[in-house]
Amino acid sequence: MTETAVNSDQSVIPKSSKYVMSSTEKLILISISIGTLMTALDATIVNIAIPTISEEFGASASASSWILLAYTIMLACFMLLWGKLGALTSYKKIFLIGIVIFTASSLVLGLVGFIQSLGMITIILMRAVQGLGAGMIMAMNLAMVTAYISPAVRGSAMGITTLMASIGTALGPALGGVLTSVHWSLIFFINVPIGLACLFISLKSMSSIATEKIAVDKKSVDLLGAILLFFALFSFIYMLNIGKGNWTSPTVIGLGICTVVFLIFIYLQEKRSKDPIVNLRLISDKNIVLTCIANLLMFGAMAGCYFFLPYYLEGLLG
Repeated sequence: MTETAVNSDQSVIPKSSKYVMSSTEKLILISISIGTLMTALDATIVNIAIPTISEEFGASASASSWILLAYTIMLACFMLLWGKLGALTSYKKIFLIGIVIFTASSLVLGLVGFIQSLGMITIILMRAVQGLGAGMIMAMNLAMVTAYISPAVRGSAMGITTLMASIGTALGPALGGVLTSVHWSLIFFINVPIGLACLFISLKSMSSIATEKIAVDKKSVDLLGAILLFFALFSFIYMLNIGKGNWTSPTVIGLGICTVVFLIFIYLQEKRSKDPIVNLRLISDKNIVLTCIANLLMFGAMAGCYFFLPYYLEGLLG
């Protein structure tokens, strides 16, 4: 058996150069990997079914785009908040709540396919709820690896977690096509057994972990900053969504003004906050800014392809 020692932050550091994960660590990594795979898969699997859903509910492409936007907005806007709450309370608690929310909302979304009176609005609202759960999971995955996995194998564990995210993103369109050819509701129902398996493994593996309080010196949560960030992104994306050749309309101009106003409020709030949800000092780092711009361009191009390609392949090429 490999000898271990405990350092000041209670991380287990192996004395031997060869360290093998304990069974508990393996189960924790499996549960984190399943959660990561599930949320990454759902970010791309739905795109293929959007033309089918649009036709079934008689919705326009613009309205149907909110099936994607609702998920992405709720995931992105509150991910920083979940990270803060996880550090203040417990990583595993936020992760488990996220799994429950994601799985339950997936079940409701699947049922809408057979109870069509619920309508498109229910799909969009439940996708927003699903995005909240996905944000909780994604905000916690690498933090949990750092907190619960031994430093000797932490790098490998992070690599596996990142790999699962890539696999989920790549697998989504192909699997979505196969499931949609049967019925589009299956793209949501598939999350239910995966989510339940993840929840079962998580409860079994993490029950022995004491409730941690990582950031005991930070007792406040910048909730106002998170809310302002949500409204800034929402107004900006909604402006882009309805702008199309009508950029001078009062609604579009009003949304643009709201976006600027919310950004100013965010700047003032984060500047005075003791524990800001967005660290403004990062903006002064040229490398971080350039990286964010590069990611924005890359994922913007990917998202555009994901949304329009199914319409082109199904609608024009048959």
